[in-house]
Order: sequence, then C-alpha cells, then structure tokens
Amino acid sequence: MSKTQKTWLAVGLSIAGVLVLIYFAGVYFFSSHFLPGSTVNGQNTSLKTLSEAESLISDNITNRSVTITRKDGTTEKITADAVDLKYDDKGGTESALNSQNSWSWPFAMIERNVSASESESSELTYDQDKLAAAVASITAAADPAADAPQDAKVEYDTETAQFVVKAEVEGNQINTDGLTTAVGDAFKNGSSKIDLESSGLYDKPSVKSDDEGLKQKADTLNTKLGTSIKYVFGENVEEVNSDVYASWLSVGDDGQVVVSEEGAQSFIDSLDYNYWIFKTKEEAEAKNKAMTAYLMDLDGEKAKIIQDIKDGNSETITPEAVTITPVAVQTTSSIDESTGALTNSQGGSTYVLIDIASQSMFFWKDGQLLVSTPVTTGTAGLHDTPTGKYTLQSKSANAVLRGTNSDGSSYASPVSFWMPFNGDIGIHDSSWRANYGGSIYLTSGSHGCVNTPYDAAAVIYNNITVGTVVIVQ
Repeated sequence: MSKTQKTWLAVGLSIAGVLVLIYFAGVYFFSSHFLPGSTVNGQNTSLKTLSEAESLISDNITNRSVTITRKDGTTEKITADAVDLKYDDKGGTESALNSQNSWSWPFAMIERNVSASESESSELTYDQDKLAAAVASITAAADPAADAPQDAKVEYDTETAQFVVKAEVEGNQINTDGLTTAVGDAFKNGSSKIDLESSGLYDKPSVKSDDEGLKQKADTLNTKLGTSIKYVFGENVEEVNSDVYASWLSVGDDGQVVVSEEGAQSFIDSLDYNYWIFKTKEEAEAKNKAMTAYLMDLDGEKAKIIQDIKDGNSETITPEAVTITPVAVQTTSSIDESTGALTNSQGGSTYVLIDIASQSMFFWKDGQLLVSTPVTTGTAGLHDTPTGKYTLQSKSANAVLRGTNSDGSSYASPVSFWMPFNGDIGIHDSSWRANYGGSIYLTSGSHGCVNTPYDAAAVIYNNITVGTVVIVQ
C-alpha cells in the first residue's frame, strides 16, 4: 500500500470515527429531546426536552381561543378561560418522547416529518355548561331575531290561480348544538377559527324546491281548481271559487286530494252569520222576527260543496226566500196584576214574561207562578231590550259576558246564571246591581239583557228548560 493510499485511509477512518461519534452523540441527545419535526398536541416540540415540551403545550392550551366568523364577516371569540379549559398531561408527552426511535435521528434531520402525539381527549377537559353558555350567548347576541330556515312548500298563488312550489329559505339561525360541539373540538385539536357557513353550522331547510314530491303535490292540487259554486241571496251573490277553497285542499297519504270539512264549515258559518237561513219555514217563524228568510239545509250544503270541489262541478244555487211577519205579543193591559199571569196567555202553562213598562218578570211552570220579581232591562233608547216571542236557546252556569260599552271600552261581567233567548240577549243575575225595577232602566239599564236579582235568577235557572217560551213586551 502506497503512502498516499495510507494517508487517504487514515483520513477516511478519522472522518468515519467523527461521524460515528456524531451519530452516537445524536442518539444520546435525542434520548432526552424530541426528534426534528415532532409535534405533540399540535405543538412543534422539535429538539425540546420533556419539560420544555410540557411547558410549551400547557402554555399553548391555557392561552387558546376560538374565533367564530358569521356570514356577514363579523366575529366572536371564546377563550379558554371562558370554558375553564384545563390540561392534564397524564404522562402523555413523556410517553410520546419515549416512543420515538432516537437511533433514527439522522433520517428525522433529513425528512423533518416525524410526528408524535398523544390522545388529546384524555388530556384536555372543559366545563360543558360554561361552553354551552358561551355559545348560547354568542348566538343570541349575534342574531337576536335570527330567521329560522323554511322548507320549500306548496302554496296557492292568487295571481296565477295555481298551486306552485315556493322555494326554501336558508335563514340565518345558527345550529347551537353543532357549534357547541365544533368549539369543543377546536379547543381540543388546537384549531383557532370556525367559519360558520363553510362549516355548515347554520340550520338548513330539510326540504328543497327541487323535491319531486312537492312538484307532484302541486300538480295534484291543481287538478281540483276551477270549480265555482254561487249562492244567490236576493241581490247578493256569495261564491266558493279557487281563491276561497284553495286553503281547504291538501293531499292525503294515498295521494288523493282532501277537502277540509273545517274550511267548508267556515264558509257555511259565514252564510249563517250574514243571512237568515233556516231548514224550514216553521223554524224561521219561530224566531218571531220581521225578516226575509232563506230556506236551505246548511249541513247538506257543506257536504255538497265538498263533493262539488272533488268532482269539479260548478253550479249556481238560489235558496227559496220567504217573508216572515212577527206575531204580536200580549200588551201590558193583559197581565193580571194580582198574579202576574197573562189573561190570554200565548205561553201555555210554562213560560217567562218580561214586562218592560213595569220592569217586572214572571216565571210560570206547569201553571204555577214560581217567580215574580223586579228586573232591570236595557237602557231606554240606547240598548232597548227587543220585544217579541222567543224560546230559551240554552243555559249555563258561571259564564262571563263580554261586550263593548258606548264609549268604546270593553267589559267582561261574570254571572252565575246565563239564560239567552235572543242571540246575545238573555236573563242573568247581576251582582253589580243593588236595586231593580222602577225607572232605573231609563238612564242606567243594561246592554239589552234582563238583569235579575240572584235568588230569582237561581229559581228560574233550576226550573226552566231549553225551548221554554220567553215573551218580552
């Protein structure tokens, strides 16, 4: 071996020796330090000792915060202190250090992508109630009048007279439960930002306008439009057309159109409210009022309206009109002053007689006078109690009578006994009155009812039956 060769051999051996020394020095160093590229709990622990790494992780966690960004770009922040975030190492960082292969440190120096991490869920804790409160505070402050998402739905469009699919509304209501979970996860994994929209943390409508079921529902409902049912009452015409009955329609589970009975009843009720409608002329005459009555079976008409809509049958109906003339009642002079009985009674053996002139009321049952009492009727010229021959409509205990005073204010008067005989006109006790009879009614009468002393009202209530004749004269 030449001298030159020996020289190069010596140099090579020296370099190898140095490299070996460096390698073993690295092995020794990285037995107590993290390899390059190491991360624990999301923190860069490269070249750090166990205590340095633990201190870094602890400081980072206790100083964490999560910034929440809304659609409009405004932000809110929740800090670790607000949720009482705590870090308990439980030997996790030491375990991460011990699990690394210090003999492979040269490769870590080159690649710098070594990663060591522990189970964060066992190391990080926070107060669930405080987190929920912090999130709730943010959502309430951010959107005090947040609009909830609305599902796409089928609606009737009056302009086109068709059912159409109305698009869904996204709204701006934050999913509080979802955000609470997201913030908790962010604290644990070290994330500092949450974008509500990109993270899907706004409540979403569950039904979209491209839903085939909605389109099919609209098409089905549109097959029932176009029916027109007209009711002619003299010069007035009441019509059931698409604009009226569209809200009555729905699609059942079997895919067939259903017509709401409540909707049809609402139309029938409006007819009954606006016109004198009776099933027979005798029923109209029993009201004993001067009126033009119309003869029609309202229950039957409701069923017919529903069927006409289902069948697409349009028609015009003109109920029979009859003129009703009231039957005159007895005059005051026909009352027997000693007994209170009508000398030429139209009430039979059981009836109530209310005499406005004498402000008296008499109740006869089976020919026996049970009640003879002073009363106070409606204020003269303002709320006159209407005269006529009626029948008791109903009776109820512990009712509250409501109405409007002459000055526009409302009143609510509780009574123990309520016996209406003419709409909202009836006989009842009146605890607010101390005196009855005489001329009280001329200036301080009732709103039209017959105010009666409690004891007298109780006797009548306990002995009278619905349908009993009530004569007011």
